[in-house]
Amino acid sequence: EEERDWDIRVKKALEDVVADRGENCYTLDVSSFLHLSVALQRRVVKLILSYLCNQDLTELSLDKVDQVRKLAENNNPSAMIRMFQGIVAEREYSKLIFTKKPQTPDEARHGQETPEMIRLPGHGASSLPGFLGRMEILESDQPIPIHRLKNVFSHAVFDLDLLSGPLYVRARKPGDKMRCSGMRGRKKVKSLMMEAKIPKKMRSRYPLVGSGDEIIWIPGVRRSDLAPVTASTKRFLYLLWDQNDTPEER
Repeated sequence: EEERDWDIRVKKALEDVVADRGENCYTLDVSSFLHLSVALQRRVVKLILSYLCNQDLTELSLDKVDQVRKLAENNNPSAMIRMFQGIVAEREYSKLIFTKKPQTPDEARHGQETPEMIRLPGHGASSLPGFLGRMEILESDQPIPIHRLKNVFSHAVFDLDLLSGPLYVRARKPGDKMRCSGMRGRKKVKSLMMEAKIPKKMRSRYPLVGSGDEIIWIPGVRRSDLAPVTASTKRFLYLLWDQNDTPEER
């Protein structure tokens, strides 16, 4: 009886928040979706995913569902995550779009979601849908006292005027290298993660912070040698990463 009642409520909630739908696509109004209770948000996401892959997803993990919820909650107006079976969830300003797209052979073989690039705001906190943790960006014309940073799992500071482009977070790619602070030349990101003892199953969801074409920081692992803070620095950019602000693995 309870499940029948939930079924009616969830289908009604979906009708209330859907802006458009097609054979392989559902578009939701973000504001309407976020006005639903968390329980309804989760069940609406499950319902849409079950429609798109034509199967019951009762056992879908809470982690995967909450990645989509974070996508809707995120201040970033443009971000994307890949779920499974070719399903992509994408935020486009006021819309949350679910699309089933053709899978590559590698995606079909592994059946795992692959986080895409997420642009970071110039200032403020940002959730990282599909990635581990949460990022906060602080800009200042003065050094920030260290006591303001001591409760953060990992942080890095850069000379803002020396960075070449907007900040973003992306997943590791084969062959990625970084110019490491305190080292000569470039080192493979894979090697850096192995040395930091990051479990293999977590590496694809570990956020790499980039600017322009360069990786500038691997939170909790190593900072690049780009944009160092010196006596002539006039604008400071602080990146703070909270490793624990992420759904529990299930």
